[in-house]
Amino acid sequence: MLGRWIKEADNDDGYAFRGNGKLTPEQEEIRNLKAQVKRLKMEREILKKATVFFAKKKK
Repeated sequence: MLGRWIKEADNDDGYAFRGNGKLTPEQEEIRNLKAQVKRLKMEREILKKATVFFAKKKK
């Protein structure tokens, strides 16, 4: 376990202990993708509710 940490620190860009919002590019991409998934889920729910609303209105 300690050996893995040492290898990661050696391969890192010198910031072994990232903090204050300093993310690796992979972490930033994951954060962006999670935000996109959340937004798309909300949009889908809105569209579902709109479909139900307009279906009731036609009757």
